Amino acid sequence: HAEPLIAVTSLPHPTKGEQIIVLYRELPLTPQEIIEQMIAKDLPRLWIPHLDGFRPVDSIPVLGTGKLDLAALKQKAEESEPRI
Repeated sequence: HAEPLIAVTSLPHPTKGEQIIVLYRELPLTPQEIIEQMIAKDLPRLWIPHLDGFRPVDSIPVLGTGKLDLAALKQKAEESEPRI
């Protein structure tokens, strides 16, 4: 199984409930271009990640079956949070 290049999860957000987090090893476009294309397609704003939700990572965690390891993905998202 090839390792995924992009995975999406969410983290708690203090005022919005949840924040979409896009973990990526490689992107076909810049995060700003991705957001602009999503807006142009009239997707609900709730489905569109904020710029600070795009987080580069060295690897995307997968299980032995090749499926995403959702628990490890969430942990990696927590660890990738910008330091305040």
